[in-house]
Amino acid sequence: MFHEFQQHLEERGLVLATRKSYQSSWNRFEKWFQAANSNQEENNPIYATQKDIADFKRNLLVAGGREGKPASPATNNLTFVHLNAIFRFFADKGYIPDNPVGTVKKPPVPRRLPKWLTRNEQNALLRDVRNRGSKRDNAIILTFLRLGLRVHEVCDLELTDISMSERKGTAYIRGKGDKDRELPISAELRRYSPAGCLNGFKSVVETSIRNCFQDPSCST
Repeated sequence: MFHEFQQHLEERGLVLATRKSYQSSWNRFEKWFQAANSNQEENNPIYATQKDIADFKRNLLVAGGREGKPASPATNNLTFVHLNAIFRFFADKGYIPDNPVGTVKKPPVPRRLPKWLTRNEQNALLRDVRNRGSKRDNAIILTFLRLGLRVHEVCDLELTDISMSERKGTAYIRGKGDKDRELPISAELRRYSPAGCLNGFKSVVETSIRNCFQDPSCST
């Protein structure tokens, strides 16, 4: 029956690597199920119950990884995503009365840690941009690094979002998911300006950063 599910995935156009990933999850569950039910007449994993799925989940958390170690959060989550799809397919085909995975609480989705440049990588980037001689590019990179912004947040900056004086400055950032915030502009960023004056940083925003990203010829 699992072979039929594999054919279903192939017909949907899923690539070989994805189909192998489903196969790996099924093999993991099948191996555990048959070992846990070795003394039962019926040990075909297709007939697993909700309790079997819950027991398998506990096994993953305790010894479901390599060398009997706990499986990683990513493995736990992906395995249950795959099993849910597999048993839903079997239920839709009428091979089993219902999907035993559907009512079991899924493992939490693992949180990905944010990626960042090391201090040496930041300095190398700043040196390279500065050596290219584009004051605008230098200001944009400094904005990314010193304010910690996403690309779309820099692109969405408008002139009215910037407030600066000789001693301080703030930038109003339109964040993802309506999570707007106000960030201080560092002295380093305030000092940098194409015109060498207080409004220099504002002029970077005024030239339309979004258009400059889309048009490589915009390098003034």
